Amino acid sequence: MKSELSAHVPKATANKLNTQAARLNRLNEEEEQLIKKITLEKKQAEDLNKQHEFLARKLKTARDSSGPTSSRDSQAFIMKQVRVLENRLDKALVKYNEALSKNKDLRSTIDDLRREKNVYYGIYKKLEKELNEKKTSYGCDHRDVKPGIRSTR
Repeated sequence: MKSELSAHVPKATANKLNTQAARLNRLNEEEEQLIKKITLEKKQAEDLNKQHEFLARKLKTARDSSGPTSSRDSQAFIMKQVRVLENRLDKALVKYNEALSKNKDLRSTIDDLRREKNVYYGIYKKLEKELNEKKTSYGCDHRDVKPGIRSTR
């Protein structure tokens, strides 16, 4: 019975189906990994935003606390502190923008992979439907097939 069924179903179709199923599984795994990376990038971007807000508050506090009678009242010291804090802020903003850019690229990759997965899924379903149609057209009932043969899915 197995030889009859294999004679009716082209091996190329079965190989192609197996290859597409393996690719679909690999794409699913890759999608999961990319989703994890995006989550990590979102957390890093959130941390950078918090750091940015903290540094901005710290700069404001430093500016507010240095009154005219403070020992840090010298103009040079204040300007140096402002430059240091602005430099830290600029570096944090650069990291934040890099994280956003990386996020955008990862989202684009995920969208492409999802589209590709849907295409392969459609092909898989079409091939499965064709296989079932050919089985019925050859008069092969799935109940007549030996259990070992059905496990090819």
